[in-house]
Amino acid sequence: MNYLYVLKYNIEEAGMCAMEMRRVFHQDSTKKYFITEQKEDVTRSLFTKSRLDILLETDDFQELLEKIEAQKYDYQNYKTIYVQVEGYEKTYEERCVLNREVGCMIELPCAMSDPDIWLGYTEIEGKWYFGELHKNTQDWHKHDDMPYHFSTALPMRQARTVVNIAVGDDPSKRLVDPCCGIGTVLLEACGLGFKIDGFDIHYPVKEGARKNVEYYRYDAVVKRMDMRDITEHYDTAIIDIPYGLYTAIEEKEQQEILDHARHICDELVLVSNRDMCVEMEKAGFEVVDQTTVTKARFVRYIMIGK
Repeated sequence: MNYLYVLKYNIEEAGMCAMEMRRVFHQDSTKKYFITEQKEDVTRSLFTKSRLDILLETDDFQELLEKIEAQKYDYQNYKTIYVQVEGYEKTYEERCVLNREVGCMIELPCAMSDPDIWLGYTEIEGKWYFGELHKNTQDWHKHDDMPYHFSTALPMRQARTVVNIAVGDDPSKRLVDPCCGIGTVLLEACGLGFKIDGFDIHYPVKEGARKNVEYYRYDAVVKRMDMRDITEHYDTAIIDIPYGLYTAIEEKEQQEILDHARHICDELVLVSNRDMCVEMEKAGFEVVDQTTVTKARFVRYIMIGK
């Protein structure tokens, strides 16, 4: 089966979205949709607005109607919807007409409200698609009420995306955040069902992270530890490197963090307030991808090193 993913992102997050799609789906496109054989939970990414599980594909709308009728679908409590894709939008009036025609091809009447299943269809590049539609419920908002916060912590949206970038298409990866701070990366990784350990050298900050993890009843290791003392080896490390906004940190110390990261992971996803590709290469990483994301005029760099 093929799947149509429809994307939604703002211009500031375009690069971050593109990096995530490259890592998770191996898709490198500037369009806000793509079709793939890879099935992922539509709620995993912030940027996947919906996923259409394609049941039928035709060259024109009339043929689509005929195929829907021939299948004799017996869906109950369903509702049909035209899937709006950038560049292929239909007006409200057009969608109403299309919905009636599609609904007439299904044996049972549709639900007027609160459907159990959405049946989606759309036209893209001269092809018509029909299937079961799954919408993104944006469940990452459940972490908005975490009890402990820190002003310079990685925002939840960026934390979730960085976790997906780190995991890619291999959910079995073991992750580590050796400078976990208040734990936003830990929460997003745990919320997505990925295995992650968190460490921080500062006791009060580590305690905040631990309590945040416990608040959501997640199972993650959260310890006070200097990353130089970490002995376990991980598939991927995620480091939102200290910037020195409230505590002094020199470039030498940042380099030491990268040097030690090389000993505990095969791959590094680094978040920084500046381009640190040279420093990553000095630590022994090969930088294979990079992008930036802007929020309120603050630019973060995201770099992947292997």
